[in-house]
Amino acid sequence: MLSGIGGKAAAYCVRFYQLFISCFKPACCRFYPTCSEYSRQAFLQHGLFFGLILSCWRILRCQPFYRGPFYDPVPDKIHFFKRKK
Repeated sequence: MLSGIGGKAAAYCVRFYQLFISCFKPACCRFYPTCSEYSRQAFLQHGLFFGLILSCWRILRCQPFYRGPFYDPVPDKIHFFKRKK
């Protein structure tokens, strides 16, 4: 667990959104887990900086032209640059 104070604070903000704001909107997320739950898990697992990067990347993929898998868990390790073998 890399999450420090910033990651936990961001996770609490997302949880506040889940409990008090998103309940007034219809459920329309195409992914499992939902984008807000993905963000909360990313902040808790990877801290504020990498959690924010993962959350933004997930939200950018949440559009009608995305053809990838719909089950998309938070990765255990982050690899920005994959090495060719």
